[in-house]
Amino acid sequence: MVGLAVGMFIVAAALLSTVHLTESNRRVLLEARLNQDMRATMDMVTRHLRRAGYWGNAQAGARGADGSATSYATTGYAEVTPVAGAASAVSLRIAQDADDLAGADETFEFRLEPDAQGKGRLQVRLAGATNYQDLTDPAITDVRDFSVEPRNADPVALSCPGSCASGSLPACPTLQVRRYEVSLTARASFDPAVQRTLQATVRLRNDALSGTCP
Repeated sequence: MVGLAVGMFIVAAALLSTVHLTESNRRVLLEARLNQDMRATMDMVTRHLRRAGYWGNAQAGARGADGSATSYATTGYAEVTPVAGAASAVSLRIAQDADDLAGADETFEFRLEPDAQGKGRLQVRLAGATNYQDLTDPAITDVRDFSVEPRNADPVALSCPGSCASGSLPACPTLQVRRYEVSLTARASFDPAVQRTLQATVRLRNDALSGTCP
């Protein structure tokens, strides 16, 4: 009897250890899949945001011999939303041609949208597309928060060969360095206890240039 009791105790301990090991392995797998899905999504968002404002005919913004120039601000490529405050969606434009007017076929959008089961998913609408596509997989990832917030530097006046009217902003041309903070929080669809947050600060390669020299 004593031997049987000891044997049963050992078997129970072994079974318990196996259950714990299985649960640990399952959790590690969920974390790995969640991290992979989130990092791939964050990488796509930040890569597009970094290129926001690219203008294929930027040389037209330089004053020519005849004194003409095209304002970067009027092309529409410089526009990135949100302009102020945090938002769960971001819209940007990247030139696909060398003309001077941004169009729907050059607009990219990212947004947080719940599915029919209430699980959060990050979606993208590619340039020229009419529908959104899922970036995150609801079977793996339940996005709880997506935030994009501008952290732009103050505009800096540029010098001109001639004097600017009044010599102060905004009469002189200005240059503004643009940065955005991106935050993504998600949890595993099959285990809400598995949750991760990714954050990134993105500097746009294309600074906001406004105004022209007299």
